[in-house]
Amino acid sequence: FPVTINGALAQVAAHYSARLVVYDILFTEPSSYGVDDDRMFVQLLKDANVGIFFPAASPDGLTKAPIPELSGIAAGLGSVNSENDTDGVFRRYLNGQSLANEIFKKLRPNDVLNPPSYLRYYSKESFPTSSLYNVLKVYRDLQENKSPSVDLSALTGKIWVVGYTATYRDWE
Repeated sequence: FPVTINGALAQVAAHYSARLVVYDILFTEPSSYGVDDDRMFVQLLKDANVGIFFPAASPDGLTKAPIPELSGIAAGLGSVNSENDTDGVFRRYLNGQSLANEIFKKLRPNDVLNPPSYLRYYSKESFPTSSLYNVLKVYRDLQENKSPSVDLSALTGKIWVVGYTATYRDWE
């Protein structure tokens, strides 16, 4: 789908006073819909005026940097690579420029303490969520100067993490 959809999402996040929008999506290639799609995406992100974080290139080259237009407007870039424990579970923040550390620095710039070294795992019910479909319905409503037809108020003032998900049954 067009990458401008992700810009529309940032607009809705801004409407709901998001603290940050973190894309867990690698925007490493230009849009298959053309350069105008990329330009519109970047403009929507700028107009949203909310901190935007993207995955950074990894030192080992396994993860590329986002397209230059996105790197130039990002509030932060961070590594999404993980170092699993010997049993294969990811429990700790990465040292250095991990995405988690960069977000921590943005949210608490005067904190002299280091970010916590161990992650906390929560149940999926711990955080409000919404489908992209509902977010885009709200975007359309806002563009038409209508009241939102979907209640996203539970996301007000939150950090919005955007990524692709699939339930377990989708993988069977």
